[in-house]
Amino acid sequence: MPAVYREGGGEALRANLARQDDSGLAYDLYFLAMSHHRLGETARARDYYDWAVRWAPLQRDLRGGPAR
Repeated sequence: MPAVYREGGGEALRANLARQDDSGLAYDLYFLAMSHHRLGETARARDYYDWAVRWAPLQRDLRGGPAR
């Protein structure tokens, strides 16, 4: 997903995330926040960011570092 975001594919990113399960939801929410911000939807971006901040501590399976 980071590659899709870097390439400016905000719409494609949102469509892809809509089909994902909740296992990495916090990461997905951060990317949704960034894509909405890039599209100029700052209020919606802030909503997703706030949601990610609240959700991240609840996900025990999250790991930091680069994707493998």
